[in-house]
Amino acid sequence: MPRHIRKVVAGMFLMALAVRAFAAVPNADLYREARQGKTRAWLALRSRAQARQPAAELWYGQYQKSEGRFARAFVWFRRAAQAGNSTAALQVARAYSTGRGAPRDRAQGDRWLRRAAGEGDVYAELLCADRDYSGTGADRNIRRAVFWYRKAALQGNAAAEFQWARMEQTLWASAARRRRAVTWLARAARQGDTAAQLALAEAYGHGWGVRRNVARGVYWDRLAAHAGDATAETRLGLAYMTARGAPRRPRRAVFWYRAAARLGSVRAAYELGRAYAAGQGVARDYQWSRHWYRRAARRRFVRAQYALARVYAKGEGVARNPRAAARWYRRAARRGYVRAQLRLARAYAHGRGVAQNATRAAFWYRKAACRRSAQGALGIARAYWHGRGAPLNRVKAYRWYVIAARNARPHSPSAGEAANRMAFARLMLRASQVTRAQRAARSWERKTRL
Repeated sequence: MPRHIRKVVAGMFLMALAVRAFAAVPNADLYREARQGKTRAWLALRSRAQARQPAAELWYGQYQKSEGRFARAFVWFRRAAQAGNSTAALQVARAYSTGRGAPRDRAQGDRWLRRAAGEGDVYAELLCADRDYSGTGADRNIRRAVFWYRKAALQGNAAAEFQWARMEQTLWASAARRRRAVTWLARAARQGDTAAQLALAEAYGHGWGVRRNVARGVYWDRLAAHAGDATAETRLGLAYMTARGAPRRPRRAVFWYRAAARLGSVRAAYELGRAYAAGQGVARDYQWSRHWYRRAARRRFVRAQYALARVYAKGEGVARNPRAAARWYRRAARRGYVRAQLRLARAYAHGRGVAQNATRAAFWYRKAACRRSAQGALGIARAYWHGRGAPLNRVKAYRWYVIAARNARPHSPSAGEAANRMAFARLMLRASQVTRAQRAARSWERKTRL
């Protein structure tokens, strides 16, 4: 017998042995054994695929794909998809979308994706929903996205349940819809979806669509925190530190702050800096406090920038450095943090860490006043009254005193100062000027409502 014929006969004999040996083995197990290098396993899988078994064609395509033979894998995926296998149709769509194993063709990829979704593949339904919601590859279609999210959610997909719940919360503002959203969030959260657990914790914490129950919200935050979510770890630390929904345990709070900070949470780094500064849950250590403040401040967390500025201004664990304090005040002030704007204005007014500049002081007082700060309004009013940093104009000064009085908390020092300044200013101004200033104050407040 010629040599090449002997090879063919031997191959057929091996395949027959493989088919008989693995006759009762599921396709998924054959795929795993083929990946481990067992020749008989992939021969048996190929034999089933050649016998036009769609499930075997899918798994044999997966094997070819894992070996890097994308063109061959595409052939088997397409055969299985044409036989009605929805998972194979999704693989065909991916091949067309990525250009691996088939020419890149978005239209074909979208057609096969929708075919897979129509045949009930939950991941294809989720991809269709994401595409329709974001408008990727086609026009945005919210109604169609809602249809696909709902269809995938009804099959128990946690990600789809979460997205469907979010759409119930945002697209329809009725109380019934919010309650239904909480139901879907709970279904997704029970499957371990951390995003759903976080959203459900927020719903319980604020009473959105469910009776307010802070302890229940902390329960869901705890589950997400144990799954390694940095946001949940930070919120759990805050719950333990402030005793909201959990017993007050500062040491445990610090544990969760540190875990979240290591995952990159800037809020956790800031809270850890506060814990070290106050000696809550850890021994007081200004060096470590400054370390964590700086870590959060460099990530543009404004409260950390302000706290770091205060550290340099007061000299806590470091030599007093007004210039460094002014630099960090400026960074926080530029991001709209009112307390930093006020501190920076005073630094310019008195020349602390910066060159004395009344104009810049008035500028930052105005910025703070525009964010409803009574102290900012008093600062710009004094600038107009005395002509320091702003043109001398006592009518405008009175207008800002009125604004300060309206924005100040009752019985606060700012409220008392504004009332005293207004009483004194009325003695210096005519009645028509007072009326004009009050009208201007009301007009300014209407225009600058936050």
